[in-house]
Amino acid sequence: MFRRGMLLFIYFLICLQGGQAQESLDQNEFFDPMVKAFQLYDDQQYDAAHALFEEVLNKDNPKYSPEQRDKWTYYKALSNYLGSPQSIEELIQFTKYHKTSEWLNEARIDIGVHYYNDESFLEAINYFAEVDLDALSNDRFSEVHFKKAYAHFVRKDFGVAISLLKKILHLQDEYSFPARYYYGLAHYFEDDLEEAVQSLQKLDAAPAYKDRIPYYISQILFKQKKFSDRLCSDEYCD
Repeated sequence: MFRRGMLLFIYFLICLQGGQAQESLDQNEFFDPMVKAFQLYDDQQYDAAHALFEEVLNKDNPKYSPEQRDKWTYYKALSNYLGSPQSIEELIQFTKYHKTSEWLNEARIDIGVHYYNDESFLEAINYFAEVDLDALSNDRFSEVHFKKAYAHFVRKDFGVAISLLKKILHLQDEYSFPARYYYGLAHYFEDDLEEAVQSLQKLDAAPAYKDRIPYYISQILFKQKKFSDRLCSDEYCD
């Protein structure tokens, strides 16, 4: 009986110590400034997140590994950009001084997308060209290829646009229809009319493009002198 009571008492002490350790761990995580910084980032409070990232990175705390500090330096730069979209310089500096960072690819994409949105297409092309495509997920692969292709399309580099778009035509994502559309138009401007028609005809089910397709296909068929094959609709044919 005494032995059983002692065993229960020891078990109680072990559970109590484990609970205290868990509580201590949870408290450490809760009060860790980097946890708070990422919470601010997730809540889109980018200026506050940037300030907290910067505050911790300015302290030489040995408990943080170089890999952690590298990640936080990237997110500090990204927070600065997201808080003020014209403040791209910190991300650019990150790509210059963190050449071996595992976050280098993401930073280059961020900068490329910035210039793409800003319609500075040559700068976008230059940053997208530095991205390691083999390290990307399918979604990122598709995004980079489409935006790089579109930048070339706008600059009338239709051959380059075609080769880039061809690599993502098989993917089913938000860029599927736009990629098919510009792939067809690029072939049209390259005078590859057969390929242009075949590509554009595959957009019948795309609401954003179905009203434009009859016009372009009519133009192509007229250019080919195939009047009898003209695609008819109530809008374009009697």
